[in-house]
Amino acid sequence: MHNVREARPDDNDALIEMELGAPLDLGDRLLFFDRSPNFFVHQEMQEHGHVVVAEEDGDIIGVVAGAWHDVLVERQRRRLLYIHQGRILPEYRRRHVATDLVLKNVALTMGDSVDTPYWLISPDNKTSLAFGERLNMESWPAQGRLDAFDVAAAGQPADEHVKAVGVDESRCVVDLINRTHAGREMFMPYTIEFLARRLSLSPTYGWRHWRGYWLGGELVAAAGFWDFGCCLKIIERLKATGEESVSAPAFVLDYGFAEGHEGAMLAVFLELMRLAAERGRNELMISLPVESRLFVLMEPLPHSTTLFQIIAPGIPTPAAIERSVYLDPVYV
Repeated sequence: MHNVREARPDDNDALIEMELGAPLDLGDRLLFFDRSPNFFVHQEMQEHGHVVVAEEDGDIIGVVAGAWHDVLVERQRRRLLYIHQGRILPEYRRRHVATDLVLKNVALTMGDSVDTPYWLISPDNKTSLAFGERLNMESWPAQGRLDAFDVAAAGQPADEHVKAVGVDESRCVVDLINRTHAGREMFMPYTIEFLARRLSLSPTYGWRHWRGYWLGGELVAAAGFWDFGCCLKIIERLKATGEESVSAPAFVLDYGFAEGHEGAMLAVFLELMRLAAERGRNELMISLPVESRLFVLMEPLPHSTTLFQIIAPGIPTPAAIERSVYLDPVYV
């Protein structure tokens, strides 16, 4: 019989080992996640997160993480509990371990006025989709999307207009972010205070990870990347051949640009790709609205795309999703 509890810092090594033994099955391939040396680096960027483990006979056999955050859906503020990082060792599946872990995450937020849990699930992840179907949870018709760009495509040299951005530009950065993503479902407008907290949560994300495009003394585009690849390697193994490829990604967490300055935003992204490459990362992942001119400019660069089914029971599908759903990579 298993028991469920919150994870402790001294579970780090056991969690890393357990997750490597519980890859995601995506049909023709397996995905292994190696979070060494710090399993909890993802949680560092989540202000209201928990990691819950299941153990049997003293061994960790499963894990599910959860973190609530506020978003706007049809201009209404919603507090959603993001359920993620669910891994169960194969020999313990179909024993209600995952259900118990999810319920524990929900119970831990009972005093936080959470509206509903939600999931982002790859259309190829049949196991997780089946779990949702058993609970009669339907997905939104619109999908979330992340594009992973090959950092080797950035080239050299950097645009001379691209320079460092710091705390003195906070107000301008917040304004650019809000103008860029206004109206996208699941985007919550930023404040200076929120940005300051976000940049203080983890050594993997701070002002040193930011660059901006300056034109005539004015900041017209800015973005920062999260160096998640310092503690995450994604190994993809093809079932048919056993061939493996390894990704060590960085994520663009926040970006914004003034109207008409998509070219400046592209120049900043290219510089972030160079910086990520210097740190040994091979991909820069970005959530881009496919209907935007910025996406048109970025699309010719070598990249791969990951789509996510959005399952949010209790939150009706927005009546008209005219723009791509906003994904904050901290909650992916």
